[in-house]
Amino acid sequence: MSQSDAAQVAVRAPVPRSPAPRHRWRSLLGEALATALPWASLQLHVAYLLRTTLAISIALYTAFSLQLESPFSSVVTVLIVANPSTGALLSKSFWRMFGTLIGGVVAVVMMAVFAQSPVLFSLVFAAGVGVACLVASLTRYFRAYAVVLTAYTVIIVCTPAFNDPLNVFVSALSRMSAVFVGIVSAALVFLLTSARQPARLAHDSLALVHEAAAALAGHAASPPDGGERPCRPGTLDERLYAQREALFAQTLALNETIEYAAADDLGVARQARSLRLGVARMMGALAVLNPFFGRTAAHPDLARTLSDAIAPLAGARPGEMPAALERVAALRDRLAAGGEATGPASFPADAPGGTLEDAHDLLSRLHESVWRLVVAPGDRPVRPPRRALPLFLDWNTALRNGVRGFLVTLIGMLFWYVSKWPSAPTALVFLVSASCLLSTNPSAASASKEFALGTVFAIPVSYVCQAFLLSRISGYPLLIGSLMVCLLPGIWFQVDRRYTLRAFGYVVYLCTMVSVNNPVRLDDLRLVNDWLGFSLASAALVVVFRALLPADAVRDSDRLLRSITASVVRLCRTGPPPEAAAWENMQMQKAARLLQRLGSLPPEARHRALDAALIAVVVGRCLISVRDLLPATILAPAESRALGEALRAIRGLRRDPSRAAHEARAAAGLILARPQAPLAARRLAALLCEVAMLIDSAGGYLQGDFSVRSLLVRRC
Repeated sequence: MSQSDAAQVAVRAPVPRSPAPRHRWRSLLGEALATALPWASLQLHVAYLLRTTLAISIALYTAFSLQLESPFSSVVTVLIVANPSTGALLSKSFWRMFGTLIGGVVAVVMMAVFAQSPVLFSLVFAAGVGVACLVASLTRYFRAYAVVLTAYTVIIVCTPAFNDPLNVFVSALSRMSAVFVGIVSAALVFLLTSARQPARLAHDSLALVHEAAAALAGHAASPPDGGERPCRPGTLDERLYAQREALFAQTLALNETIEYAAADDLGVARQARSLRLGVARMMGALAVLNPFFGRTAAHPDLARTLSDAIAPLAGARPGEMPAALERVAALRDRLAAGGEATGPASFPADAPGGTLEDAHDLLSRLHESVWRLVVAPGDRPVRPPRRALPLFLDWNTALRNGVRGFLVTLIGMLFWYVSKWPSAPTALVFLVSASCLLSTNPSAASASKEFALGTVFAIPVSYVCQAFLLSRISGYPLLIGSLMVCLLPGIWFQVDRRYTLRAFGYVVYLCTMVSVNNPVRLDDLRLVNDWLGFSLASAALVVVFRALLPADAVRDSDRLLRSITASVVRLCRTGPPPEAAAWENMQMQKAARLLQRLGSLPPEARHRALDAALIAVVVGRCLISVRDLLPATILAPAESRALGEALRAIRGLRRDPSRAAHEARAAAGLILARPQAPLAARRLAALLCEVAMLIDSAGGYLQGDFSVRSLLVRRC
């Protein structure tokens, strides 16, 4: 087509017109909705709302038909166990029923023993709540929920029976019946209308592999300008730090998905250990972003070779993943042979041994992680580890939550005993249940504010519901419609992680405040007393969790950093070395908890502290590799003495990091000075050089007197 013909076509082409004024508001509204709430998120919210509404309708109708004493407990149960994930729903339903059963039995026993001793009952019950909060802080997922549910079920069952202790058995049966009705209703609706969890597990695992491989390959392919960059804490760019934190959060979320998928599928349950090990290996691979990639700029051939090997994983489908892994395995095996085997022509022959060891370390962890997460769950099952990976038990946080639960419960019980306030039991139930639930949150102090705000928001809505809706209706359809109008905001925002706690407090305690009778009678005095009780309990909750026993993020961060460094030092002691996967997973759990504690600190301090923790983890991995290589390495007497001196110096790392680095480098130099040293000896020397380099780069951050607070002071 000539230019003149093209010009004529362009002239004849219709000019797009802006929408007519009367339709412009529609397009603007559509754009605003698409921007504020994507279609996929809108579908998730609407589906969750419809399912929850149907489950609540069935549960409340069944509870009314069975004439249960507390029919709204079935509604609360639906709101608690409802989850878009069927695995999470099944897991939480099982543990809720288990906790309610144990709590009901304990309530009957305590009322039988302490019916005539209210003060002694208060002390024993407060101590039991404290122990429950402590144990819940040391457990994971919905097992922690079952522990705290056992504690606050006692007060829910005992409260109606204080005036008539003989009624406690009926109260316990009523509570368990209402919970059972709610669980069955929610399970019936969600299991019939939701996708199974294993499909989501496969999707999330593949997404994590794609994003992690893209991050690792991209950073290796585009090293910073200006030669080799030191791997000092805080030296990476902000984009990489944000990417690393997002990947860490994604790996932690995948662990949760594995837990719930195991409850939904027997095949996943059999492979759960293997999948968790795959997640741990992925976190270990992500830990080397700063220590390793900070030095690849000086070796562009190595960086290019790594990027070419890892990049295919970023876009491979599940069926293509084994072929993509073969390239990673080939380069890993070549590095294990010291670069002597044949391979790509671009493989660098002049890279230092420590850098090659790091590259081998990265590829080994990445290969095992992808194999277990994406390839093995399909047609190639892999043998799970013999032992489960140990969990990190944060005793300081657990003790703090236990004391909080004890104080909150004791204050509430004594206030009720002294004041004889009629609405004190309502406030006490909220106070105990909220403090128990908050102890399962990683940051209970900040969560207490969100939880209390949701409860306070429910107070005016409960008045509107009681005074203007329920008092003017008749019949079950209008009842459920009026109730859902008030519950709709909380149910909608429960799906959003940013507002989950606030929405949870709103929907659960709105149902507790609303009183449904036939007919509905408005009792202003009772409503005001209940609202005042909830308000005082919310204030007491925030005061205890944020003022009386506040969490100190800086102190907790320092403690976690010292714990990681102490674990590294213990690796130099005599005796068999720990299993590498178990040790690394334990330290990465501490690093993940450290990242949570550092969330409220300025970015610079957060990045430096997390870098220091990950560098210490890499030092520990090198030391485990050194001890694993020792039995297969023949050293001269002088070399053995130098290596022993280096390990003793590393044992004093927290006192004198510079001496530890010097002795490790001296031992490596002595081994490398031997002519024609075997491969095992060269690898041992390369690991010692790596340890020396890492200690030099982060020595000040690994000393025993280092504090995150010093980073904040330096920044100011």
